[in-house]
Amino acid sequence: MDTEAFFNKNEDERIKQLTGIANLHISIARDLLTTDRPLSREEMESLLNLLITANEAKRLAQSLKEDPNVRKTA
Repeated sequence: MDTEAFFNKNEDERIKQLTGIANLHISIARDLLTTDRPLSREEMESLLNLLITANEAKRLAQSLKEDPNVRKTA
């Protein structure tokens, strides 16, 4: 396997992992929002952090897909 093919395979795996992390965080946030009781302040802060992390992971995954320069620095 040549170096470029190896690099691309690793980058594709990184994109899949970032997307998986984002989807997991979104799923957990969705579960938090479907509880029957109101969320506490700590739970709301956790929810916000989950969504921020999901957004960042999705953004980075998208950047890796689109911009070859980002692929080299990520």
